[in-house]
Amino acid sequence: MLDAITLFRQAEPNVYLKQVLGRMAEGTALSSALKGSPFFPPVLCDVAAIGEQSGEIAAALQRGAKRYDRKFTHKIQQLTTLIQPLTILIVALFVGLVAYSMITGILTSVSGLRTR
Repeated sequence: MLDAITLFRQAEPNVYLKQVLGRMAEGTALSSALKGSPFFPPVLCDVAAIGEQSGEIAAALQRGAKRYDRKFTHKIQQLTTLIQPLTILIVALFVGLVAYSMITGILTSVSGLRTR
């Protein structure tokens, strides 16, 4: 696990996350290093602590990853559901603006013909 954290730390461009990973690589317990950072959600810290206590840290982190994957998928579905009506509204406003411009131009031309 320490080798994986060290490799991840070397590949990570985020300076703050590198510092957190550095604390983990120094031998600090994973859960305490995660809890000391606002970067990680509290539920993930609790999952890591339970995994450390039970000796099944890989399984605990995998369950946590699946949970956050489901949560992320749900948020993406909500966002895509929200984008569709927003897109329709923007297109409707654009079509309405074009129709208004055309009708205004036609009515201006017709009213100009009547006065002459």
